[in-house]
Amino acid sequence: LGEITVDELSPEAVEHLHRDITNRGAPIRANRAHSSLRKALNQAIRWGWTDRNPANGLRRNPEQPRSRYASTDEINRLWEALAELNSKNAVDAISLLLLTGARKSEVLSARWEDIDMETGTWVKPASTTKQRRLHQIPLSSEAVEIFRRRHSQRDVSPWVFPAATGDGHIIDIKKSWKQICELAKLDNFRIHDLRHSFASRVISATGSLYVTGQLLGHSQVQSTSRYAHLLDAPLRKALGQATGTLTRRY
Repeated sequence: LGEITVDELSPEAVEHLHRDITNRGAPIRANRAHSSLRKALNQAIRWGWTDRNPANGLRRNPEQPRSRYASTDEINRLWEALAELNSKNAVDAISLLLLTGARKSEVLSARWEDIDMETGTWVKPASTTKQRRLHQIPLSSEAVEIFRRRHSQRDVSPWVFPAATGDGHIIDIKKSWKQICELAKLDNFRIHDLRHSFASRVISATGSLYVTGQLLGHSQVQSTSRYAHLLDAPLRKALGQATGTLTRRY
């Protein structure tokens, strides 16, 4: 956008930017750039810099939601790869991502005051969740054990994953995740797919989209409905149990 001022920005310039990024072979990144620009312009309106948002009304590129779930074999390879990784922070963070279904930002920004190891509960403040609302989840015994171990080795930092320097927390673990994917031979697998894999296991175990949505922190049922196709196996099992009682002769 060069040196175009906010009040001079036109819908045509926004569309040209979106089309330019798309033509470079990055249609999803083009959509993300548009989202960031639209939010910035909404803030500019609140600040009184402009009275309109030229990013509104843009036709974005179609997106297909990913449905990449780790198989049992891939999960086994993932745990084996974690045992070989040198970074203890990355090992614990990735383990918690798989065991809780939390987002990467939620795990890395977790505070000790949010973790109740006696009750096995994690209360995520609204400021750290995508839905911007408080989200409380139960923790498995395996997840609690990770928190207990880290707590026993903690310093004065309020963060579960404090940064090596400064007062903040770790921001990213991209390098370690790349190593894990290479060690575990995981193809086309993003760190966010750990959340999808967690959801698939919960649905298979419970047969409930509601329970899955509660654990993932979804505020709308539509967000969890993307996993509906995974219900086939538990629904067939329930159907078999029900029809068995309906056809049994006493």
